[in-house]
Amino acid sequence: MWAHNKKPEAIIGGNPGSTLREDRPLSITAIILAYNEEIHIARCLSRIAPLVQRIVVVDSYSNDRTVDLARQFGAEVLQNRWRNYADQFDWAIRQACPDTDWILRLDCDEYLEEKTQNELRSILPKLPENVTGLEFRLKVIFRGRHIRFGRYYSTWLLRLWRTGSGEIERRWMDEHIILKNGKAIRLRGGDLVDHNLNDIGWWIEKHNQYATRHMIEFINKQYPLFAEDKRLIVSKTSAWVARFLKVYIYGRSPLYLRAVLFFSIDISCG
Repeated sequence: MWAHNKKPEAIIGGNPGSTLREDRPLSITAIILAYNEEIHIARCLSRIAPLVQRIVVVDSYSNDRTVDLARQFGAEVLQNRWRNYADQFDWAIRQACPDTDWILRLDCDEYLEEKTQNELRSILPKLPENVTGLEFRLKVIFRGRHIRFGRYYSTWLLRLWRTGSGEIERRWMDEHIILKNGKAIRLRGGDLVDHNLNDIGWWIEKHNQYATRHMIEFINKQYPLFAEDKRLIVSKTSAWVARFLKVYIYGRSPLYLRAVLFFSIDISCG
């Protein structure tokens, strides 16, 4: 359990601009997957600490100072060998056994803006029971600059859900949280920030890995090698719309023409 040295920011009376303080964190368990994240882990944990009751870091046997730093910041640390994101997160939930009202999914290079946390403090305790998930707008910062165009600043991700109401898709790439009941709403007062501090070489390698995992999914569409998780189809969310466009429109367009068309559309939209 986290040891708090100071009281977190809060919203009193629903005013997003308030700087009044709240005595208690919200009933949230933050689950964070990690591997060699010593460059990010301190920033991630220090920013989420005032908001949540419990932080669980699931490490894939890092060979840097990730585990030591996580423990220094008071997080619980579990370790498990990596296969893919979906399997690791599913394992994390089963092993952590969250007993809070909500679960937050967070990456080490991400954090919630202060105004996002303020909005959560204002609305979370008042939400009706049929609201079981919250979506955050993703703000990507690359090499110190906010990427506003190319559809980057129009992505919404379901990252907070009531305990027992959400499951992660079993996919190799582009996995989403699926709500088993209720509905999700969007937080519009602030963003979820993806601000990676690694160099350009790391960034290229990351996207090479993404390309491989995307290809596994596309090959499985044509030559079924393993069962496909189709729960997102039922949800008809914005994530489902994005996947439909990627798989059934982009994926079925002519091989070389589709990249040119995609680039042209991004330029026209940006």
